[in-house]
Amino acid sequence: MRHNEKAGNIFSCLSALLFVIVSAFVFNVLIADFVSPDTAIAANRNFSAIKTGKATKKSTNKTSKTKKKIHQKTAYLTFDDGPSVNTDKVLDILDRYKIKATFFVVGRTDKASIRRYKEIVKRGHNIGLHSLTHNYKLVYASLDSFKKDVYAIRDIVKKYTGVDSKIYRFPGGSSNGVAKINMHKAIKWIRSAGYQYFDWNLGGTDAAYPPPSANAIYNAIAMYAGSNTDKIVLLHDSKDKVNTLRALPRIIELLKREGYRFAKITKNTKPVHHRVNPKYKIK
Repeated sequence: MRHNEKAGNIFSCLSALLFVIVSAFVFNVLIADFVSPDTAIAANRNFSAIKTGKATKKSTNKTSKTKKKIHQKTAYLTFDDGPSVNTDKVLDILDRYKIKATFFVVGRTDKASIRRYKEIVKRGHNIGLHSLTHNYKLVYASLDSFKKDVYAIRDIVKKYTGVDSKIYRFPGGSSNGVAKINMHKAIKWIRSAGYQYFDWNLGGTDAAYPPPSANAIYNAIAMYAGSNTDKIVLLHDSKDKVNTLRALPRIIELLKREGYRFAKITKNTKPVHHRVNPKYKIK
């Protein structure tokens, strides 16, 4: 009898426990059904927010790319000290890449040089003034000699090309320390005469002696080509600059990869001006 009572008690306990478990399950299902719409809405909102975040990021990136295209940085390739036999080769390379550049020329009146002055203009490039002789002692002997030098190269360019150029580059740059005259006075006069002068903010160091290799010229440009500012690039097309010719296609391709467009300098181009050598005092 006691054994049967114990068995009955155990059965009753198990039945009660089973009832509690089943009831709890049903209650949870009912509750889940009741709250699931709000829970689903909340979950969808969260998921939408995540998706929207990703979409916004993509959209922002797209906008940035669009802005980058609108405000594309510019490289102004400039070539000093020509014309020479290398000018013809530079012009051919520029034609190949469909690029316009600027040539700051010195004064030469032989037939080949006259043809090259004309060819620069004919192919759509701009021609600037870089002195008659590039001889520092003659150019910078006095303010009067400087003025005469500017007008002499101006007259040669105008006579043979018809261009009355108003852009100028100082031999050695406006920061040179070799001029006998005060460079502040030279700058003041060049502006008063209606010219805009242009230094550079990216140089290929191809004017150095001994002449650098093509790789060295390229590397000098590559070192600073990645910034987000416009670049006035200094190169040379005089007859001894063979390595500049070798480096030029690589330089162009590098600047294109870095996102630059190419343009020629005009009087309205935003100039780059070096700091005047401190040996010259403002008076």
